[in-house]
Amino acid sequence: MTLALRLQRHGRKSRPFYHIVAADIRSPRDGRFKEKLGYYDPNCEPSVIEINIPRLQHYYRNGAQISDAVRNLTRIKKIVLSRTAVAQQEEDTSPETSAPPAETAAPLADEADNTSQT
Repeated sequence: MTLALRLQRHGRKSRPFYHIVAADIRSPRDGRFKEKLGYYDPNCEPSVIEINIPRLQHYYRNGAQISDAVRNLTRIKKIVLSRTAVAQQEEDTSPETSAPPAETAAPLADEADNTSQT
């Protein structure tokens, strides 16, 4: 099942309101969808764009195709989409919060003992 990240139109005539959804590519525009990821209201000034970024990234990383309209909305919100896992990059760059290794702590203790004896 191939998924698409696209807009689903709601609202009355001449007053559109869009939901950003993850839907099967074969589903109709306003038909069945897997998950609602946000919304876009072009009627307000300025336009309102709300997106669940972690879920959008999840679907994009897992191969979902993104429509031109949703891609434009992500650019407006300055969301950078990547096909690689973000968690792996964060683990590589995160500082260690654990205690220093015993080898570096031991010489400091020995030096303290030597200074107290003299």
